[in-house]
Amino acid sequence: MNTKISPKIKLLILLIIVAIGLAFFGFVKLGSSSSTISLYVTSILIIIAGCFFTSDTVKLLYKFYEQKAPWQRFIPVINEFYAIDIKLKVVAYIFFIIGVILTVIGFLPYSVKSIFGATFATEGSFYTLFGAFIIFSIMQIIVGIGTVLAIRDIKNEWATLIGTDIGMIKILGAFALFPILRILSYYAMRKPLDTLVAFNNLNASSANAASIILDEDEEEDEEEFYYEEDEEEF
Repeated sequence: MNTKISPKIKLLILLIIVAIGLAFFGFVKLGSSSSTISLYVTSILIIIAGCFFTSDTVKLLYKFYEQKAPWQRFIPVINEFYAIDIKLKVVAYIFFIIGVILTVIGFLPYSVKSIFGATFATEGSFYTLFGAFIIFSIMQIIVGIGTVLAIRDIKNEWATLIGTDIGMIKILGAFALFPILRILSYYAMRKPLDTLVAFNNLNASSANAASIILDEDEEEDEEEFYYEEDEEEF
């Protein structure tokens, strides 16, 4: 039984994710108190769709490098850390933890914050939440840079195993620097990984690049050719 998802279905899933993102910005731009529920629903859909696509990309990435895919790939935000180099992942985790701590402090009740003084109780939330925003922004930049580097590595692996350039798809890697649009860069990473891992069963240690199959039709044509040749000999 063939359980592979066709390229058209994968592209449709990607377009749906992008459409959801555009709808989210539309709700924010035109939003009012009456559209609050729509904003929440759209946000949840973005998280679910983005998490699904990212987790699948991370799974293929780890399979290519012959490692066990981490369960953290199903956690929003954190799952993106596992598509980048381990050094950048550690730095991203540090900024993430600091950002979460600042956010929690910012939302503490007035009675708790007053322990640190009246000034902090009244103005502390603004500074801590603003600090959290800066920290999370830096974290996103780190993840974006890491994703660009990861796509570059996959591009090089493709050139080594296939012997050709990855093509125009690498242009989508530029979207890695933008949090919501980063899903497009995961598509740029997932597309060659799917061909290498799922279709050709290759990994980073594969050496026999000449034996790979790029097109199912070509494989069928080759089998038919051998079959006809055998008939002639008979």
